[in-house]
Amino acid sequence: MWAAGYATTTPTLSGMGERRNVPPAASGLQVHVDDIVAHLEMQDLRDAILVGHSYGGCVLSGVLARQTGRVAHAVYLDAYVPSAGEGILRLLTAEERAPIEALAAAGGAIPVPPEDTWGERWGLTSPELRAWARTRMTPQPALTFTETVNGDHFAQPVRLTYLKCRNNPNPGFWAMARRIQADRRFTYREIAGPHMVMLTNPQGFTQALLAAL
Repeated sequence: MWAAGYATTTPTLSGMGERRNVPPAASGLQVHVDDIVAHLEMQDLRDAILVGHSYGGCVLSGVLARQTGRVAHAVYLDAYVPSAGEGILRLLTAEERAPIEALAAAGGAIPVPPEDTWGERWGLTSPELRAWARTRMTPQPALTFTETVNGDHFAQPVRLTYLKCRNNPNPGFWAMARRIQADRRFTYREIAGPHMVMLTNPQGFTQALLAAL
């Protein structure tokens, strides 16, 4: 992206990755929205292209709802696209919701899925990629599932793009893709690759992203 002329930053959300020292009880969706809004302001980023992957789509919608005037283009990469009052939890069955709600009430986090599921879930099949990911995977604060977007993420005119990973078998993401395809505010595109295409094929992902900008 830098070689193509795009100054790029990759902020880390509270309670995850290099910021895993922040407790999960203080690391829900609203805090993550605060993280990104603060990043935009502290870096004085304007006319920004904000990319949200997977759960990151919830954060992206939350940031847009803040109406900072700093985001020009929102790119949802194989992501959830919640509207006001929506979050990930509404996409799950009642049976799936119960343990997550209990974890959130206790200030807990959702464990990293078993490594033997990473291939089907995310396309992480090579030993090299798994070894790289193994040291970086961290539990996800349960509040990221239970908290919802506050405000209308379409309140300000922002260019909207959805990039769908074709090889992600998760039916929830395909249901989201169908919903987006029916929304004329979005430009819809597909990428050949699994959910973690930015890891499995970084060059191909970068080319697909640049083509959407």
